[in-house]
Amino acid sequence: MSSHVIANAKRYLCVKKLTVNDGFTSKSVKLPRAEARFFMGELRNRQSLSLVLLDEAGGCWELLCTCTGGQYALSRVGAFCEAHGVRPGAFFIFYADHEHIVIVVG
Repeated sequence: MSSHVIANAKRYLCVKKLTVNDGFTSKSVKLPRAEARFFMGELRNRQSLSLVLLDEAGGCWELLCTCTGGQYALSRVGAFCEAHGVRPGAFFIFYADHEHIVIVVG
């Protein structure tokens, strides 16, 4: 195995299928708790964490992850959804690429 392959390896963190409520009406996306805790860490109730994610083109998007009643949700996603033409039924795919977390629309 070449070092080039290892250097460009991606570590998938979470896949989320978007519903009509995700990012379209509520302007937030609920994330599966186990996966969210894996790459964001444990958040206490009503605790928030600011995240800077990259899209496939390398653009930076600052989102906010909030834990409410054990449910993790990303807010500030409306502009991202509009800019990328995201519709219900699409997937958000989160992966780690070196030191960045990248969000891909699939």
